[in-house]
Amino acid sequence: MKRIVSLILLLAAVFVVLPACAQKPAEESETTIKAAASESTPPNDPGLPDMDFQGAKLRTLVPLTSVIGAVPTEIYADSMNGESLNDAAFSRNSYLMEKYDFTIVHTVLKDNLNTVKMLILSGNDEYDLVVGPVKNIAVMAPNTLFYDLNELPYIDMSRDWWTQGAVTGLSIAGRNYIGVSDLMLDDKQRTFATMFNKSTADNLGIGNLYELVDEGGWTIEKMEQMIRLAAHDNGDGKIGLDDTFGMASEHSSFITYLIGCGVRPTSKDQDDIPVLTLYSEKTIDVIDRVLGFFCDKSLSAMAQDYKDTDYWDTAGNLFKAGRVLFVTGPISWAQDYIANSTVDTGVLPLPKYDEAQAEYITMTQYNHAHSFVVPLTAKNTEMIGFLIEVLSAASREYVMPEYYAKVKSRYVLDNDTPRMLDIIFGNVIYDVGLIYNWGGLSAAISTNLISQRANTFASEYAMIEKVIKNAMNLTIESYTNPN
Repeated sequence: MKRIVSLILLLAAVFVVLPACAQKPAEESETTIKAAASESTPPNDPGLPDMDFQGAKLRTLVPLTSVIGAVPTEIYADSMNGESLNDAAFSRNSYLMEKYDFTIVHTVLKDNLNTVKMLILSGNDEYDLVVGPVKNIAVMAPNTLFYDLNELPYIDMSRDWWTQGAVTGLSIAGRNYIGVSDLMLDDKQRTFATMFNKSTADNLGIGNLYELVDEGGWTIEKMEQMIRLAAHDNGDGKIGLDDTFGMASEHSSFITYLIGCGVRPTSKDQDDIPVLTLYSEKTIDVIDRVLGFFCDKSLSAMAQDYKDTDYWDTAGNLFKAGRVLFVTGPISWAQDYIANSTVDTGVLPLPKYDEAQAEYITMTQYNHAHSFVVPLTAKNTEMIGFLIEVLSAASREYVMPEYYAKVKSRYVLDNDTPRMLDIIFGNVIYDVGLIYNWGGLSAAISTNLISQRANTFASEYAMIEKVIKNAMNLTIESYTNPN
């Protein structure tokens, strides 16, 4: 059936007098969208009743920057423009806004999230839905600033359009203040993977890496063997960016190898309370294995080791020049490599600890990946809960197929890559220990070890274990006994 969509754009400047203790986000831009008729019905129907919100506004606040684009198209799109994700979001919004008679007021935050905190603490009811990096949002979550999403009417976080790794990982004591659903895209782009140079792999005779993944044999030990095989000096006897490396990345990827090998800083007990599980013989062994190649400058090129250059481009420049076998980083990096080089690029999950490990595991960039919250000052919770659920469900129908098609078309240079992407996106974990970084936990399993280029984890952990537990218990207390 032919879809007929018409769009009315209303541009409105909203001026609100705030209490002295709170300032409105600087240079914000608001656009109100009102969409007209669409005749199709998305199959991912949450089964909610018909509602008429009589032109009410869903007031959203989103950050300025994103891997997706300068202004994310996750919630908002003002018109069709031929870009598939934008048009999918526009079609979704057009259908839902006509069906339920509401508008979206879209504000771009050009300040930091502390502004949001001040607004909420001042009692200002200005936003219904706030989007931000999960780690930044989490810092504010225990301060009774947001609704528990489980308590909002109509929200069912067990449904497929909710990211289950985030639902189970971000909850504490059964409370989910932070949401990640198919309404978000940035978390997918920030998911870690392993990119590899297929021509180099063929020349080294290391076999079919896709088959190795399928057979469960893509392990940290295998990766290290291949890294050592690939790395070689250019003949001048000096380590530098003219050499060929086995792996390239930057320091933050160190933790991703631990996560990929099944190391979990925290787990949950039967009451959904975090339990510190970082220290173990396995953790020590994994750190030993990763340090063996990660901190050897003749094997791996780390961005931070080349600060006299445009060092954040170290991994990308080496990969595009064909002088590195593996790069570990967000999946969005592969898009750049394929679009801006002639290197035959493949994509793999992070390696497992050993073949006995049941699944390949990855994580997203917690300090960048988007999530959302509902401020406690928002009044119309029935509408907000309803619209979050229908927007998330409709995103699974309208937006996610376009996203995955776009990702796979960008990265597919062979028939195996789509399967690898399914494996990567199929097991993304959210660990509250890393997200809250209790007691400087992250540094104990990354930067401190890297700076010393030695496995000092046991002594590092012994010094901060009590601090970690105290910080963790404070967070748990804020969830179990909110003010």
